[in-house]
Amino acid sequence: LAIPAVESHFGWAMVYVGFGMLALPVIALMGRLPAVRHTVAGALNTGDRIRHPLHPSEWLALAGTAAFFLGQGALYTFIERVGATSGFDKEAIEHSLSVFALVGFLSSFAVLLLGPRVTSLLALTVGALTNLAGTLAVMSADHRTYTVAICLFYVSLPIIATCQFGAIARADPTGRTAVYASTATFGGFAIGPYLGGILVERFGFAALQALDIGMVIFAAITLLPLLRNGRSQ
Repeated sequence: LAIPAVESHFGWAMVYVGFGMLALPVIALMGRLPAVRHTVAGALNTGDRIRHPLHPSEWLALAGTAAFFLGQGALYTFIERVGATSGFDKEAIEHSLSVFALVGFLSSFAVLLLGPRVTSLLALTVGALTNLAGTLAVMSADHRTYTVAICLFYVSLPIIATCQFGAIARADPTGRTAVYASTATFGGFAIGPYLGGILVERFGFAALQALDIGMVIFAAITLLPLLRNGRSQ
């Protein structure tokens, strides 16, 4: 929300300086991280558990995590261009993106309050349907519909991502799969814009919609085994 105002008064250099300053509190707090290694009872008694191959359902969830963020990264990168192609001027798009950022923040805060309850089949279903609704409506020529669509798209992101990480962490108490999930997240989000650019150049923005829809459905399906196993425990 603050970026447009900072950029207009001080330029983009100050925006990036601000981004850099956000790391300072993290650096200051690093010394307060616990130095004692805590283990889960029975999970790390020997090295055998660490060397044991991941369960196929865990690999499947990791593939779904990479796919989800690939689709999100591809569409997220071109949200502004989608609005411009629909005929909205710069001011209208900036307004939509400001609302988009605020809604995303509120969604993340809501997920934080809900805690472990987000790791459930209901949360996954709500997140997936919300994402699909936003993706299907994002090409609308109506500015209000476009704004609502990108907000729905952003609302779903913390819901699905938290559900994925929660299910993965619960399935593997050693934390190894959770580390892989972080790699899958950034890998998918890095490849998404590149793949999205190729699709837009060859097939237009509708291809981004198809990609994101496919990736969301795939991610939801691949997470079902872990959610079912967690519910039966």
